[in-house]
Amino acid sequence: MLSAQRSRPDRSLHIGPATLLRRSVARQARPMTPHRPEPLPLQLRYRPFSVQEAGRLGVNRHRLSAGDLHKPFHGIRCPDAYTDPLPLGSSRGERLRAELLRRAHLYLPLMKPGMAFTHLTAALIWKLPLPLSLIVGVAAPEHIDVGCPRTVTQPRRRGVKGRRLPLSAHRHVVDGLPVVDPFTVWRMLSEELAYTDDDLVAVGDHLVCRSNLRSDGRHPVATPGEAIAWADGLSGRNCRRMRRVARSVRDGAQSPMETLLRLLLVHAGLPEPELNVNIFDATGTFIARGDMVYPECRVIVEFDGDQHRTSRAQYSRDRERLRALREAGCHVEQADFAILINPERARRFVQRVRQVLLRRSV
Repeated sequence: MLSAQRSRPDRSLHIGPATLLRRSVARQARPMTPHRPEPLPLQLRYRPFSVQEAGRLGVNRHRLSAGDLHKPFHGIRCPDAYTDPLPLGSSRGERLRAELLRRAHLYLPLMKPGMAFTHLTAALIWKLPLPLSLIVGVAAPEHIDVGCPRTVTQPRRRGVKGRRLPLSAHRHVVDGLPVVDPFTVWRMLSEELAYTDDDLVAVGDHLVCRSNLRSDGRHPVATPGEAIAWADGLSGRNCRRMRRVARSVRDGAQSPMETLLRLLLVHAGLPEPELNVNIFDATGTFIARGDMVYPECRVIVEFDGDQHRTSRAQYSRDRERLRALREAGCHVEQADFAILINPERARRFVQRVRQVLLRRSV
């Protein structure tokens, strides 16, 4: 007879609830060792990079999905250690410029030969004036503008607007970013709804402003006459608008706000003032340089910025300068930013300037 095979009892059936509870508590109290991703290759640790570049360096897909890498664009990874190429500024215009430039640097690894940044992105790279509507608005552009030659497929990614580069465009590299030439950017901005004719004139004034009046010390791109000749040679979309804009461009505006203030006076029917004129007293001693001047009436119109509020020394210099101008028989009419965005305040300002000119021209 075959002996009966003894079966081993299942001990798990005899574990009490108290034992199961103790084991559960012990597992929860056991310290968890966080998983640390393996280090990236040295050449990828401190800058954005493309997935293709990482693959060529032996980085696998699992590592590219780790939590220490951000995904600003499809096909781009950005390590935590990466710092923004430009610090954020305090004003809205500076913050907007820094944000779009940050996006452009993040997208740079995906740029193919012949591609360049265009439109508003290119304007920010060249540090061209922003339109007034963006400075006072609350919403920033949600995309960067990337231009491609006809031999390259336009990018189709979230946060990127593909453009077709015109054959006349010239590519430059500014701060490591490929960008089209300033005159091409100027014409491209005429396609942007945010830019009015006055905003485009401010861009033109910036391009022709002589270097001794510029805060950045750069040489002008062209003279006002050359800007008009360039616009006259255009054909196609917005060519008439650019010809009209180019004829309002003047050399001497040190800021876009000065341009907008000058155009406010001209649109109201007042004579066009001379720009950045040296003022002398009765003995021929130099006193100051006026932003917008009516020499015959000794009337000076100036844009009052924020620099005197941020610098006590600048505030003292401005007060002394105004005192010297008034002692020399000049009338100084100052305007602030609110005049450019408030129609009622703009109307009252124009009326004050008109009355002063009429009184002093008698």
